[in-house]
Amino acid sequence: YTSLPIIVFGVLNRDVEYKSVLAQPQLYSDGQLKMDFNRMKMARWLANGVMHAALVYFIPAGIFDGATSPFDALESPRGEPLDGLLMVGSCVANVLCVVVNFKLALEMSNWTVVGGGILALSIAAFWFLILFL
Repeated sequence: YTSLPIIVFGVLNRDVEYKSVLAQPQLYSDGQLKMDFNRMKMARWLANGVMHAALVYFIPAGIFDGATSPFDALESPRGEPLDGLLMVGSCVANVLCVVVNFKLALEMSNWTVVGGGILALSIAAFWFLILFL
């Protein structure tokens, strides 16, 4: 539910039109001079990923750690309590799905019906899996 939007983004997202690229090949000079992909930018993206991973995990885990929540008295259909690992895992997965789709939405330069639909479908697929499986 998070890989499909990334694949669609990679295939459909265009910063400039094909005719403009062919008419102005200097648009690719940044890539040839390694200005867009170097060690410093890679280190920034890695640090960004580690920070987001820590936030996505530790905030929900800290919220549910030892705290009494309104879900303490609830049980799943199988009779299991809804606190603990099941609740934290569901919360972390939900936050992960929203963060991945939100970051992808921020990176999109061209919004299309397909791109927006895939983002919405991704979140809907997550909730379908959580609620019905």
